[in-house]
Amino acid sequence: YNNKQMIVFGGRKSNWLSTNDIHRLDLETLKWEILTPSADSPSLPPCPRTDHGAVIIQDTSNTFFHSQNPQLLIFGGYNDGYV
Repeated sequence: YNNKQMIVFGGRKSNWLSTNDIHRLDLETLKWEILTPSADSPSLPPCPRTDHGAVIIQDTSNTFFHSQNPQLLIFGGYNDGYV
């Protein structure tokens, strides 16, 4: 990832159900793209979430999140009414 895009995770659809959709906004072209996890991903996608905080971590020098791939860290929020 670079500094010219924004990743958005989760939210609510018009029927008020939580989603686990992932969208990317290219900040140069202002075009949106829906992202999907790769089929060979070692982890499951996060559960649907709203009212949360999320950040992408790609610092491989951090011992807690040591990985060659960017990691999505989600904190708090609700899962269709449950914390």
